[in-house]
Amino acid sequence: MPMESVIEMKHIIYFTGMPGAGKTYWGKKVAESLQLPFADLDEYIEKRKQISIAEYWAQHGEAAFRTLESECLLELIDLVEPYTVIACGGGTPAYNGNMAKMKASGFVIYLRIGFKQLMEHLEHEGHKRPLFTENKFQLHEKLEVLLKERKKYYEQANFILDFESISLPIFTEIIKKCLNLP
Repeated sequence: MPMESVIEMKHIIYFTGMPGAGKTYWGKKVAESLQLPFADLDEYIEKRKQISIAEYWAQHGEAAFRTLESECLLELIDLVEPYTVIACGGGTPAYNGNMAKMKASGFVIYLRIGFKQLMEHLEHEGHKRPLFTENKFQLHEKLEVLLKERKKYYEQANFILDFESISLPIFTEIIKKCLNLP
């Protein structure tokens, strides 16, 4: 059975990209601006498990987290109203066929951010992210590897938006195109 017939097209707008790219920040702003519902996949996972992602990751490992993340993505797809904006985790599209599931139920916008800007964002908040708890040198190396591994998934998005170009009017234009609005 094709995935499209399993997952209902709900015109969900997914924000994806590396950790620190601004998916949650921009997702909330865009949803508020367009008066659309907003959901954050990481927040949903934490509420469902009653534990932070960092703690879950430490206790169960990455493989268990990725399985949980995929389960929660499918739950969110079923739970949310059509035209919801969802901020995904940085690794979400790279595991368990999640990118295909996202595209079958909506549209994916990849927030592409430069390496230098990403390093700056993560240096300030890396302690919150399980993949980036090491020192700055290790952060730099790990980030390069992750970006290289995930790039092929991110670039499958319906739209790629460079960090320097991000603005509410640009998002409004993209989302109108996604939803076939004038």
